[in-house]
Amino acid sequence: MNPAEPVKRIKTKSIRRVGTFTMGLSLIATGLLSIYSLINPSFDILIAIKFSPAILILLGIEILVAYFVGSGEKIKYDFLSGFVCLILIGAGIGFAVLPLAIDYYGPPRNILESKLSSEVYNRCYEQLKGDADISTLNIYVSLRGYGYQSDLTADQLSSAEYIHASVTFLNAFDSKADFAAKCREVTEKILAPGFDFDDINFYYENDVQSYQLNLSGSFQNNMKAADLEKLVVYELPGEEIPG
Repeated sequence: MNPAEPVKRIKTKSIRRVGTFTMGLSLIATGLLSIYSLINPSFDILIAIKFSPAILILLGIEILVAYFVGSGEKIKYDFLSGFVCLILIGAGIGFAVLPLAIDYYGPPRNILESKLSSEVYNRCYEQLKGDADISTLNIYVSLRGYGYQSDLTADQLSSAEYIHASVTFLNAFDSKADFAAKCREVTEKILAPGFDFDDINFYYENDVQSYQLNLSGSFQNNMKAADLEKLVVYELPGEEIPG
């Protein structure tokens, strides 16, 4: 190499890592909030965690600043920092959804539904307790939607809740007409307390025959016995008995 010839220096672009600042700030905020929740037990840290998607906004700002301010610099994304941020965001979304899941599937809702089912059952039982043809009566109340009143009573039930009844008969029937007439009689007693049943199902079965009638909605719940007979499902090995 000629000593007089100047040495050429290769210019390399500096590298700016994106995501490190956001992760550092997120970890600091998480640590401070955790310490504060220990000092002040009344502080609900879940509320703060629900705002964790704001990390995405902070990360986006960091990327834009690196792009416009760091002209000529090569941007390199810090995937480890991004992964940590995603974990924090996922935790925030999880804690935000958790109360809804507990509200919909949790024990308080199940306990209230059982309580309401028992209240409706007792009211219907008072109407049917002298009927020797009934073997079993089952009542099920389901609360629709996510929100509900924790002190809800049977008298406050409306069409917004799902109310189901099923009745099993003990004694045999001679025809579909007899079965339909009995179902009409029992339906009137079940509806007497004023509950808005979504469906009422009737069953009878022995070794040689079975009857079934499923009523759905107010229209079928108020049908006459002659119309209910057309909805009766009858099964018997061999020929169908007369209506």
